[in-house]
Amino acid sequence: MVAGLIFAVVAGYIFAVSISAEALSQADQVASVVGATAGVLALLVALLGTRAEATTDSPADLLSDTAARVATEVERQWVDELAVEGLADGYFAVQVSWTSRTTTGMGAPPEAVYGAKTRRRQVRIEGSLDRIATEFLKLPRRQLVVLGDAGSGKTTLAVRLAIDLLRERTPEDPVPVVFSIASWRPQHVHIEQWLADQLRLSFPALAAGYDDSGDVAYALVTTGRILPVLDGLDELPPALVPKAIDAINQSALILRPLVLTCRTDTYRRGNDQAEGPLVAAAVIELQPLSAPEVVRFLASRAHPRPRWQPVLDYLTANPDSALALALRTTLFAWLYQATFARPHTNPEQLSTAEATDPQAIRRHLLVELVPRSYEPVRRDEELQRYSPEQARRWLRFTATFLDRAGTNDIAWWYLRIMLPGPLLRLPALTCYTVCVAGAVIGFRHSFTAAAVGGLAGLLGTKALFDQSFRLAPSIRPRYPNLSLRDGRAGDLAAGLLTGAFLGGLLGFVVGFVPFFYAVFVSAAEAAVTGRDPVLPTHEVTRLNIPYGMAVAVGVGVVVGTLQGLLTGFLGWLNQPVRDIVAPSPHLTLRRDRVATLVTVMAYMLVVAASGAVVAGLIGVAWLGLVVGAAVGLSIGLLSTAWGWYRIALMWCALRGQLPWRYLTFLDDARRRRIIRRAGTVHQFRHVLLKQALLDGKPASTDI
Repeated sequence: MVAGLIFAVVAGYIFAVSISAEALSQADQVASVVGATAGVLALLVALLGTRAEATTDSPADLLSDTAARVATEVERQWVDELAVEGLADGYFAVQVSWTSRTTTGMGAPPEAVYGAKTRRRQVRIEGSLDRIATEFLKLPRRQLVVLGDAGSGKTTLAVRLAIDLLRERTPEDPVPVVFSIASWRPQHVHIEQWLADQLRLSFPALAAGYDDSGDVAYALVTTGRILPVLDGLDELPPALVPKAIDAINQSALILRPLVLTCRTDTYRRGNDQAEGPLVAAAVIELQPLSAPEVVRFLASRAHPRPRWQPVLDYLTANPDSALALALRTTLFAWLYQATFARPHTNPEQLSTAEATDPQAIRRHLLVELVPRSYEPVRRDEELQRYSPEQARRWLRFTATFLDRAGTNDIAWWYLRIMLPGPLLRLPALTCYTVCVAGAVIGFRHSFTAAAVGGLAGLLGTKALFDQSFRLAPSIRPRYPNLSLRDGRAGDLAAGLLTGAFLGGLLGFVVGFVPFFYAVFVSAAEAAVTGRDPVLPTHEVTRLNIPYGMAVAVGVGVVVGTLQGLLTGFLGWLNQPVRDIVAPSPHLTLRRDRVATLVTVMAYMLVVAASGAVVAGLIGVAWLGLVVGAAVGLSIGLLSTAWGWYRIALMWCALRGQLPWRYLTFLDDARRRRIIRRAGTVHQFRHVLLKQALLDGKPASTDI
């Protein structure tokens, strides 16, 4: 609608430079013909549209069916990810043990965990990785906090719990979904709203309307059909950890099943500063691996066995050595195996007498993972050919990008934040350039033309600035719904008709503004210069209406109608898809690219047509068509996630900071087990890897 206002003002500029009644008469005829054509088309669309019959499913059945389909997709997604990580066979190689005995004072009292009638004096649960789902289901409130040191396997346990619950799920059970909590800001967003936002991003179909309170995603969360597995509370800024605990306690989540993971020391500090612990949650802590467990894990992956046997013997004979202490978590046991997996490497390198500092061993493993993973030892058809230097540079820039974004999610649509300030203002700069050029051209005719052109430039620049700043924080992938089935044809017809009517009505009202403004400026210029007014006001139509006013209102109606049709079409295009499919980053990119191309074509068509109508008033319709198409292309690209991503990727690739095929590189790093995939985003396998890439050493590798 703002575009209709801008074009109406530009129309006023055209009127100001039109100095003959004959030109005005011709323009009036053009506007009448185009307006009539647009009205007939809108009426035909309305007559062809059909509405779908209302669904017969009850709200409860709709949510239950949706939850079941979400459960299927979540399980498939994690099973695929485990296969890439080499954990599909044998499920998990290390049976990490856990217990509540080491968490005294950090959990809820027994009567809150087990019920008021319990006779237990303490919360006592323990087991191994394969028992986590069984013990979780024994908790009456089914609320659990999982603690452990960095790299101890908290995320692994959370994923194992989610998969086991999914495999045993009944239709009445909630769907366990793992959420990376690092992007949540409890001081700004309610936890239930944040969970719904994450569900919409992973499952676009859940953005469909449900009732007056919100959409399907929000309904799934608030009705308890989602079991949130909140992973990584320690990845929030330290000051937000106690606020997050309080926010969860003050939400309805505290009445429903819930899982939360966090580093032990971070949770202890946050719990002490919070108003109280999670009111009904049992707290367990992952235990360090023993030397025999580390030996069993390495032996299961040792190939060839003779090359690893000296290390296995060393760890067995020296369970308290620096190497054994360094490998007491699943992350570093895996890092050790991955670092020395290549045949030409020497696993005994860190088992010498000189290796006496466990922290130094851990730092070495973190720093060496990338160059060792990209060594060109043999050609693998599934792996790309990247040099260790390239991979380290690109991964380090990715870590810098995440650090600036304040998240651990490598989301391709966030890459635009790495652009310099001037490029982020491309929408406003483009509009400003076009409008200033119009004012300069107008000044060659008269001061009136320059004044009206300047106003058009001011309004256009401000409108696009506002649009840029409004969309920039929230530009996310779109999933275009181009289907005409299930009543979608009727939705399209209704949207086009409504948009055309409201746009034309607004254009009619706004069309008076440029006319009166141009008349005022023209009269002022005539008074100063002593010449006749640039804009003639004595020529009237058969209805005794000034030609200038008739053309202004006519063009306003035509342009407003075109803009209304565009608004209606884009609203229809962005309606939620109905298939519940958890998209990968590649699928998300492809769908948003389709949405962008359709949006660009729509903008080019409408803005070019509007430009041709306006420019046709002075006999240069072709120029308006060309300029309008260029402006439409710019607006279409700069209002979509894919458009900004391509600009940002081009900028970074030209500077050598990222490869041209960024998602292909991330998928390759995933196959090398440096990156993992979590729904629509990628993540570093562990936050310590990101920290090591940023500064050469992790912030903390607590033993």
